[in-house]
Amino acid sequence: MALALFAANIVASLMSFILGLNPLAQGAASLGLAMGVGFIANDLRRWTLERCGYVIEGVVSGKNCDAAERRFLDAAPELAAEFALETGP
Repeated sequence: MALALFAANIVASLMSFILGLNPLAQGAASLGLAMGVGFIANDLRRWTLERCGYVIEGVVSGKNCDAAERRFLDAAPELAAEFALETGP
């Protein structure tokens, strides 16, 4: 995915050079591309994780990763039991 975004940036730079845009317009085009990527970055990450088989079960927060995991498993006891079986004693 990163390579595709890098290639899109190169193509946009080449097109602005071929069209003879001034440096301000080239910067504006580059900024627009960066903003576009920024707006869709989380969607791209979610799509990639879904393709790898991940499923969103819920969203939690905590002071650290362990606290968030504990909160999540407290809210979903059936997943906690499944998790305990997978990790073993």
